[in-house]
Amino acid sequence: MNAQSVDQLIRVFNDTRKNNRLYVRLIRPAPGAVVDGETLPALPPSVLAVLEADKSGGSFSPLRNAIVGAWEFPTDHAVVGSRLLTLNVEGD
Repeated sequence: MNAQSVDQLIRVFNDTRKNNRLYVRLIRPAPGAVVDGETLPALPPSVLAVLEADKSGGSFSPLRNAIVGAWEFPTDHAVVGSRLLTLNVEGD
């Protein structure tokens, strides 16, 4: 991520992950965007259409997923690597 302001740079430093923790994220398919360094998850299609059509020079990157939940678990050991587990949940 490229920080566009001091506040965004501080947020990047604060969000840097430590190697003695296990991080778990629950995500779902939901279109969103990163606009000028700010994450905007799960946007309505009309808002995405406006952002995609705006050619004023703002920074825009589309997202395909939204984070539903995020957890971190401290460990006594260094954690290296990542794993992706895909679960399909069907409703009634």
